[in-house]
Amino acid sequence: LELQSYPSQEIVGVINSGKASIGIMISDLVVDKNILSRYVGNVEFIPVCHYKSELTQKTSVNVLDLSQYRQISIRGQETAELIQNPSFTDKVFWCNNVTSVISLLKENIGWAYMPKHIVKPMVDSNELAIISVSFDKKPWAMPVEVLMTKDIKAGPALNWLFNEFTDVLLNATL
Repeated sequence: LELQSYPSQEIVGVINSGKASIGIMISDLVVDKNILSRYVGNVEFIPVCHYKSELTQKTSVNVLDLSQYRQISIRGQETAELIQNPSFTDKVFWCNNVTSVISLLKENIGWAYMPKHIVKPMVDSNELAIISVSFDKKPWAMPVEVLMTKDIKAGPALNWLFNEFTDVLLNATL
């Protein structure tokens, strides 16, 4: 078993190229006829920044306010940002993984929409803060899918692993 990490936007291409047999991704809402896809739930995203950021001093932050600060976002090397997580500003630092975004947030480099289940411990320990945006009444919920190529003949081990990933994610609190 080899585990690899790619931005969600690149997972379908990695599977189609044969570099991976199974993938887990934030859905880009594009259907690929060569991929078997199973929807397993949603991940909630919330806007966060460093606990000392100027954004934490505002009681209500609007889109214009956010556009004045550097946004940190995820995209692949050859792909655009996720449709569900657009840029609010021209001042964007791009990363290709969540770990890099968190590192920049902890250095007070900017703000980002991040998976709630990942940043909640950092918010609870006052490393990061939730930005009080005026336009989100609930966290953004992005669909998560488990993918497998249709092009290979899956044996019992690959089918078992695909089903286990699906079952674990269906029962997880994302």
